[in-house]
Amino acid sequence: MGRKNARQAFEGPFLGNEAQKRMNFLHQAAFLMARKKIGSFVESSTESPNDKKEERESNKELQTLVLSHQYLRTLHKIASKTVSSLSPQIKQESCSQCYFPMISGIT
Repeated sequence: MGRKNARQAFEGPFLGNEAQKRMNFLHQAAFLMARKKIGSFVESSTESPNDKKEERESNKELQTLVLSHQYLRTLHKIASKTVSSLSPQIKQESCSQCYFPMISGIT
């Protein structure tokens, strides 16, 4: 059992570039889920009303909002734990209070 060097001592799931890759994925996934929710809302407003169908669509919309919220919240947690700063674009595109993506012209 030898002594670990400095690089081996700090190895973990987010070593180096891995945190940036994960944050990039979470940012893209959050905005994809938000746009998917908005697209399904536009489609559902043109269809004839059906109670069961509307209930299923509202559940799907809620799930996509929850996923979007969780992805952005996880992104901010990773950024704070790895002491890495978010780009100004990401800061401007997401609410720091509620972690909901702000899409221009829609939200």
